[in-house]
Amino acid sequence: PVADNVQTFDLDNGDAERITEFVDRKFNFVFSSHCLEHLDNPSRVLMEWWSLVRNGGYLILIVPDEDLYEQGVWPSRFSSGHRYTFTIHKDKSWSPVSINLAGMLEKLGGDIILLERQDDGYDYEMEASDQTAMIDNRLAQIIAVVRKSAKEGRADALLDNGN
Repeated sequence: PVADNVQTFDLDNGDAERITEFVDRKFNFVFSSHCLEHLDNPSRVLMEWWSLVRNGGYLILIVPDEDLYEQGVWPSRFSSGHRYTFTIHKDKSWSPVSINLAGMLEKLGGDIILLERQDDGYDYEMEASDQTAMIDNRLAQIIAVVRKSAKEGRADALLDNGN
């Protein structure tokens, strides 16, 4: 968990692709790290996760960057469970299963607060290796933070307080 007082959700809790069948409440934030690339329908899943974010709350998402992690090879050499690759935005990708994350997030209708490639410690000269599995924790990912409109946030707060 990213904090002590959060509700976690993992394989033991159910299927993240149908999370609203298992979780029936709103959250200040929904955080997913390196999960979306393993799921069958990322666009639909993202809408499910977004429905769990209360007004004024945040969706925080981390996925592998297709160029840094997959390095132009599909299927993935480093994770057989990857079903999709992600880019922030490209006109054309080498990957037959590439998802333009910027376009997908825009469909949520929230405010994209942060959308950036993280390559801390990444060695662009090193080829054909999963640098994220190395001891020095190299990053090869995209992070996104999307804020849901707070227009009805006060009504949510009143409901949470039992008023």
